[in-house]
Amino acid sequence: MDGEEGLSVFIAKTPDIVITDIKMPIMDGIEMIKNIKQRSPDTPVVITTAFTDVSYMIKAIELRADAYVKKPIDKDDLFNLLNKILTRIQTDDTSVIKREVLLLRDRYEKMKRMLMGAVEAASHAFASVDHFTADHQRRVAGLSEAIVAEMSLSEDIIFKIKIAAMLHDIGKMQVPAEILTKPAGLTEIERAVVKTHAMAGYEFLRKIDFTFPLADIVLQHHEKYNGSGYPLGLNGNNILVEARVLNVADVVEAMSSSRPYRPSLGLDMALGEISDRKGVLYDPDVVDACLNVFEKDFKFQE
Repeated sequence: MDGEEGLSVFIAKTPDIVITDIKMPIMDGIEMIKNIKQRSPDTPVVITTAFTDVSYMIKAIELRADAYVKKPIDKDDLFNLLNKILTRIQTDDTSVIKREVLLLRDRYEKMKRMLMGAVEAASHAFASVDHFTADHQRRVAGLSEAIVAEMSLSEDIIFKIKIAAMLHDIGKMQVPAEILTKPAGLTEIERAVVKTHAMAGYEFLRKIDFTFPLADIVLQHHEKYNGSGYPLGLNGNNILVEARVLNVADVVEAMSSSRPYRPSLGLDMALGEISDRKGVLYDPDVVDACLNVFEKDFKFQE
């Protein structure tokens, strides 16, 4: 059953309690809870989760979902939970719900801190092998974070983009160092080897169970708005928004910084590149946000 069907059943039968998953086709659990609570604020709602959907759980509880139960669902645990909810309603005791919200938020923040710590540790380890790429990733992360904030996207996306930016070139660990640090222009074959880093990064990261599609963001960060990028040739909104942001930040940082084979081309040239090719190679909204960030005197951290 999808969310729309679930809402139709609720409207037709007005059950005493609702149990729903979060991720469903057509209408997800978040939207269904919102609709149910608008129609019947006092109807208890229980969400089921595999504990990887923490941000969704927070949204559900903020919409006044009454509790959650972990998958796989234990029948006895579920019945006990339903009894507690009914008792809670009868006594009008909301303190337990408030404690659950605070506990869930605390758990989510701890998870974010742990993930960020692990990523920073990986970045430091990478720096010992290739400090140039590690510095590039750190600077791209700073610009990407500023762009997403300028676009008024959610805190969740800001967190995701920072993680992805700090790892977006991790696949270059499989590119020979003599190519990455070559003081002259690359040959056609060498450029082809460098281009494998997006897929290499994806293959490395997809084996790790992140709570968001980190591997796909890394895979897509060289895709172009008109479909001329690599490795998949995706275009427009078929490219994840985080990857579209990374693509712009990556180009600006790379052009405005010194490379092993050339000096910096300058920030003006870098901003001119994304401005001239806005809507062709680069997402127009991302470009506008990036230009605004620099108009507000953004500076790369050294």
